[in-house]
Amino acid sequence: MSKGKPKPRKGIRRPGKARGAARDIPNKASIIATDTLIAPDGRRYTILETNQTDPYDPPNPPRPRRTR
Repeated sequence: MSKGKPKPRKGIRRPGKARGAARDIPNKASIIATDTLIAPDGRRYTILETNQTDPYDPPNPPRPRRTR
């Protein structure tokens, strides 16, 4: 048996990257607003408001036509 570094055990969460990957971040053009929340334990969370919709979201109602 070698006496090098022990292999990490499966199922143990390591500190570092957040849960979401970069592919989960929306395109900058679709971000409308951002807000930062700070949890009591000091963690920072960024809330993004976008104009993207999911396939199961109801369609936006049409805007009423303006009469002159």
